[in-house]
This record gives sequence, C-alpha cells and structure tokens, in this order.
Amino acid sequence: MGTIMMLIIGMIATHSNLEQHKLYKPTMILYNVALPYMVVMFIVRGILQTLQTPVSAGADAAISGLAGVGHAAFGTAIVLLFVMLLKTNMYTNKQQDTAQ
Repeated sequence: MGTIMMLIIGMIATHSNLEQHKLYKPTMILYNVALPYMVVMFIVRGILQTLQTPVSAGADAAISGLAGVGHAAFGTAIVLLFVMLLKTNMYTNKQQDTAQ
C-alpha cells in the first residue's frame, strides 16, 4: 500500500500543483508515520497469535488500542489526501478554464 500510493501521488503531482497545496506536507508526514506504525502493530499482533503467546487481558487491549490509533491516523491521512486531491483538481480546472 505504501509504495503503490506514493507512485500514484507522484504521478498526480507531475500533472498538477499538488506539492503547493497547504495540506501536502502534513498529509505526507502523517501518512509516512502512520503506515510503518500500523505495519509494526500488524507484526506484533501476528507474532503473538502465531506463537500462541499467553497475553493478559490488559496487554491484549493495549495492543488492540495501539493498532486502532495507527488505523485512525492512517485513515485521517487518506481523508486528507482525498481532500487535497479534490481541491487540487478544482484549482487546476479553474486555471484551465480561465486560460481558455
């Protein structure tokens, strides 16, 4: 998901003014922090389940909560990305309309 999304954003950025948008930097920071955080939590949960390690209810809830925080941050980054793309497309279309 990380590589594919960055390739798509790169392709869009070459054909628009995406990098000049005020949400670009915060979106990319949040996305690039949330994605590895989420992957680490997947790995932690997967190792514990695969090895059938007995975990207390509190630790299990903590792992689930931390995974939820990662998913929420990643979801927020995706929403910001789509808002940014929507506003960039509208801005680009307005520039093209005024140029004609």
